Amino acid sequence: MAGRIISFICYSMCAAIFWSIAKFGKDGKDPISFWSGDTSLKGKVKDVAAYNREMAKVYTIYGWAYFVAAVGGAIHPIAGVVIMVLALVGIIFVYRAYKKILSKYS
Repeated sequence: MAGRIISFICYSMCAAIFWSIAKFGKDGKDPISFWSGDTSLKGKVKDVAAYNREMAKVYTIYGWAYFVAAVGGAIHPIAGVVIMVLALVGIIFVYRAYKKILSKYS
């Protein structure tokens, strides 16, 4: 039982991080970057507001993947691990979405 609670807390914290990036970056003046500390986007992104809205959606959806892993881990630890592995593979789709959004607003 303790493992289920710990996995729920850990996965939920990961979801909260992505949701925080989405919430606080959505209306930011600087573009939301894919990797932390990337300052090269300031000169590339022309419509920062629209870019940030779309990136916030991507991060919100990715946060939900972690929350689903949290619920799965609370139900059964193996289910949480399987969903978490799928979510980690999902970073490829996040990166592709980022590149598509970046090319759209560059």
